Amino acid sequence: MFLTLALVVLFSTILVFFSQEFAGLYRKFIAIPGIKLLLPLTIASCLVEYYEPYALWLLLQFKSGFHIICHKLLVITSPFQQ
Repeated sequence: MFLTLALVVLFSTILVFFSQEFAGLYRKFIAIPGIKLLLPLTIASCLVEYYEPYALWLLLQFKSGFHIICHKLLVITSPFQQ
């Protein structure tokens, strides 16, 4: 735990110390033609690929919930109740 905390402090210090150089590197990177279009598409594609199993699980849970709700509504509104 102390190693993790020490590494976070070390990297934060380096980031703050060299922030102006990092900002210049960012500006040069964004100045490349077409990068403003390709970078968001690449990041979005990576996120979709990484979180696809969770999204499929969530959609399956929604489907199951909707089936349960439809079944309960059908039971409530059925004219042939016993």
